[in-house]
Amino acid sequence: MRKLLITLFLLISCGKSNVEVWYSLGEIHDYHFKRVINKVWKDFGFGMVLKSFSSQEEMDESLRVRQPDLALVYPQTLKNLKKFGKLMEFAEKEELPNYCGRYCYPMFKSVLGFYVNEELAKQVGFPTRFKVQDLLNLQSDYIVLGVYPSATFYTGLIFVFLSEGKDTLNACISSYEFLKGLSRKGYVRIYPNPRIAQNDMVIYRIVSIVGTSAYKPYIEREGVRPKFVPLVNSKGEEVYFLSGPDFVVFKGADLRLAKRFINILSRAVEKDTLWENFGYIPLEKLKGFKHLYSDVNWDIDREKLREISIRALNPKDSIPNDSIPLLCKEALNI
Repeated sequence: MRKLLITLFLLISCGKSNVEVWYSLGEIHDYHFKRVINKVWKDFGFGMVLKSFSSQEEMDESLRVRQPDLALVYPQTLKNLKKFGKLMEFAEKEELPNYCGRYCYPMFKSVLGFYVNEELAKQVGFPTRFKVQDLLNLQSDYIVLGVYPSATFYTGLIFVFLSEGKDTLNACISSYEFLKGLSRKGYVRIYPNPRIAQNDMVIYRIVSIVGTSAYKPYIEREGVRPKFVPLVNSKGEEVYFLSGPDFVVFKGADLRLAKRFINILSRAVEKDTLWENFGYIPLEKLKGFKHLYSDVNWDIDREKLREISIRALNPKDSIPNDSIPLLCKEALNI
């Protein structure tokens, strides 16, 4: 595939402008991203250089040295690039309310929720749809739920409590109390990272794990077909915390070519239903969600949130009650 892409670049770049695009996707998404590019490269009308990175962190290191014309970046990187004035406003309109304004195009969006092995759930009496708070009151003699320290999960819980009417500080405190409560349940297994939790789901050691909808193809390739359920608040309303990368355009890029690239690619992705099967939610569908949240415009300290998550999920660790509000204020900059 890489050889084919280089050949296409050489064929169409002669005497024409080139556009450089950086990105980082998981191996399955990466393969199909290149497949879509190969389908529409003739429509671009300009040369193209695709550079794939093994992780967002690796790309961030390179972005500190120089910037391409466009990049597919995750929310934390988007926030930093916008903060330091590296990005160009290029979108014709704000695609999602209160998201990134005209600084990004949200193309590959996933949401946070739970994966449930329905076959195993039926055997042990685990619900296939549930309110987040219900997880504190399961009646089970089996270890059924897997969780791990995660700033993303912690943020998602904050949004669940915000959707119920709590203010930001109390939503953060409630999230800590929820995780602390989970850690003391005999039917919950605490994992150090998501990879081990996913492996246990594949071998039927666990019924449900938390994760984003983009995990789907990586779990399914192992032969398991779990059901993905979004977060649900105490009112029974679905709560969607956006994850996944967005396209941004850097200052100095040819705006006309950048917009053409995004327009052609977005139309191709919309027509390719395989992407939705891979856990990415079409932009038009996202616009219809009631409780849609993101942290793109929120100056939070993800590392501090993860530290709170680690302590909350450690039954041997107990943060004094009067310290939790302070830790939340520091992590959320409120």
